[in-house]
Amino acid sequence: MDNAPPRPAPRRAAEALTGQHLGNGAALQTAEGRPHFGVAIFGGDAILSVDAEGGSKTLALGARPLGGLYAAGPGRLLALEFGGDRVFDLRLQGPHLALTDERALCDAPRLMVLEPAGRRAFVLCRDPARPLIRLDLDTLDPLAVDLPGDTPADIALDAAGAWLWSANLGSDDLTPVSTASLRAEGRIAVSPGPWKIVALPGGQGHRMLVLHANSPLATLVDGPKGAPLPPKALSAIPSHVVASSAEGGPVFALYAGAGRLEALDPQELRPLDAIDVPVKSADLVWSDPVGKGRLLISTGEGGQMWVVDWLDGRLQVAARVPLDAAAGRIYPGKGAEGVWVTGPQAGRVARYEID
Repeated sequence: MDNAPPRPAPRRAAEALTGQHLGNGAALQTAEGRPHFGVAIFGGDAILSVDAEGGSKTLALGARPLGGLYAAGPGRLLALEFGGDRVFDLRLQGPHLALTDERALCDAPRLMVLEPAGRRAFVLCRDPARPLIRLDLDTLDPLAVDLPGDTPADIALDAAGAWLWSANLGSDDLTPVSTASLRAEGRIAVSPGPWKIVALPGGQGHRMLVLHANSPLATLVDGPKGAPLPPKALSAIPSHVVASSAEGGPVFALYAGAGRLEALDPQELRPLDAIDVPVKSADLVWSDPVGKGRLLISTGEGGQMWVVDWLDGRLQVAARVPLDAAAGRIYPGKGAEGVWVTGPQAGRVARYEID
């Protein structure tokens, strides 16, 4: 008798062929049960608004090139003006997005993280005078926060939401900032080139994983009071790293140049299992639609989305979904939201349902 779990049956539920070159800035959100997707047009001043059935509408904002989009509550997206200084507040009005407000923040805002409660956000800027902004999401009032460190490359909140971490590429250190007091807790020296920081669940919720530029090294840090553990050399230079949502669950590293996906022990970063994946895979995300987490991989020019389960300590490919175009970024939702995939050069946005 076959007791294997049922395999997912992905189905394409909607598609928008926009004729536009799409950027990487995009976000998915749901209002009143209606999944909706927004994506910035590459190098342009407009947002493409796509509904659950694939209907699309272009919203011109009269902005310098736009970048990141972020879901900020039901029916609401925030967009950053990479080439300017503003944040744009977009709301669903009828079937599509509309501009409701905008605010100047800093020079070249480039990355946003939202606090778990959804009332505030932090924005990283290419502005030496104002590198970090705390944004009140109720009023859009910005507040400059001191951020010691040279050339911050990435920011991330720890799993507990108590500390905002900055990876400082120019000074080879990390800056933990209390989200309560907005004060930096000193600086933590690490190996050269920290450029990416990932929160890991479990314990007190303060453990962070740091990646280093052009290097297979990775460093674990146990909160703002703890010294970093000695850096570990991964199997190759990772292009993407994600953590499972389960406490003590693995960390997954995608080595796009080597065509490998690896599961790592979150305490020691030692390999647990690995599988071959297409070389130059474009994205890796952890999806938890119904309390059963799985990995989704877009294969770039291979034009597929792979569904990979973590079962009994093994990586298992559950499905390979043809996308009919080169694959870009993946944006997983929950339930009826489905999974959205962009094809940037093809100007394509598609929604898939996976059981």
